[in-house]
Amino acid sequence: MPLIRTPPTKTSNRMRLIKRRHTVVERRLATALRKCGLRFSTHRSICNCTPDIVFSSQRLVIFVDGDFWHGRTLVESGRRALVRAFKPHIRDFWVAKIIRNANRDRRQCRILRRHGWSVLRIWEKDVLRNPPEAAVVVCRLLRRRRTQLKRRLDAA
Repeated sequence: MPLIRTPPTKTSNRMRLIKRRHTVVERRLATALRKCGLRFSTHRSICNCTPDIVFSSQRLVIFVDGDFWHGRTLVESGRRALVRAFKPHIRDFWVAKIIRNANRDRRQCRILRRHGWSVLRIWEKDVLRNPPEAAVVVCRLLRRRRTQLKRRLDAA
């Protein structure tokens, strides 16, 4: 039986509809953070990286990672589940793409940490399940970060 391939233009149009910024997940987290009284910027370029949320004064960046695109699905369900999820002619492409995304995520974290930034990565599933809880995690990290920065200033 011959494989039925989707025309490249149709695939491109479909992929173009996937938002890169201001997704539902990002907006829900941002709303929860604002309810906590926090102020931040979004999608600001830092060290050739573009985090979803940036707390400049505490040098903290947050990435809200999609479970599929950043490899959570691959890790949790295993490669076998992905093998069943994709048609054979595109399976290798998607697995390679997800692995490249995860490698890029690690590289970005290293670069940002090297420049003195704290990095927090939150999975979309965790934000969607309970946005206020995700905001509490951020608040705790900000408090810890504030204390660290104050100690450094006092020591200098």
